[in-house]
Amino acid sequence: GYLFGLYQANLGYYEVLKGTASLRESILVHEVSGVNVLPGTIHAHNYIPSKSEVLRLAKKIKKQNFDFIIVDTAPGMFQEAVSKFYDEAIIVTIPEMSAIASGVKLSSVFERLGLRNSLVVNRVTGKRYEISIKEIEDVFGEDAKGVLPEDPSVPLSVSMHIPAYLFRPSCSFSKSIAKIAKSYAHISEKREKRRSKGFLPRVLEMLGFRV
Repeated sequence: GYLFGLYQANLGYYEVLKGTASLRESILVHEVSGVNVLPGTIHAHNYIPSKSEVLRLAKKIKKQNFDFIIVDTAPGMFQEAVSKFYDEAIIVTIPEMSAIASGVKLSSVFERLGLRNSLVVNRVTGKRYEISIKEIEDVFGEDAKGVLPEDPSVPLSVSMHIPAYLFRPSCSFSKSIAKIAKSYAHISEKREKRRSKGFLPRVLEMLGFRV
């Protein structure tokens, strides 16, 4: 919740996991964007939730009537126990070898679990000394779904607690975000149409017939 400026949050992820607060009372709404946020909570001790706690929380969230749910995790972190609740994962990396190596490891985990995943490269400057997009794609073995440039509007929007896309919609970062979002919206629409057609029409399409 910090990036959204939700400093006063006294309930969040930890309390819901431990059962000391309900999910509904712990979710806050970011006024500018309208996004519903379940804040993380900072504790002095290093709390690692159990598999059963994570599964219980995932089931609670799935029951909520949200159009989509985004789980923002620490770099390289993923709870395999809840992979069945995910439709897709986005690996966001930067043009630095340590981050790329961490992303590749995570991608291999997703592949083993059969979870669709795609690559987005963030904070790209295009400098000659920087690891190129092609080199990153070669390491991952796939094309990047999107590239986000280093943009001074981003740290400024963070300080204002407003998403960069809303803060400065015409900046290079926002335009790149919009392009990635449109790509995912198009994919999601195609998947939804395929699901609504039923099993037999989908099989016929795979065989080259028009349905």
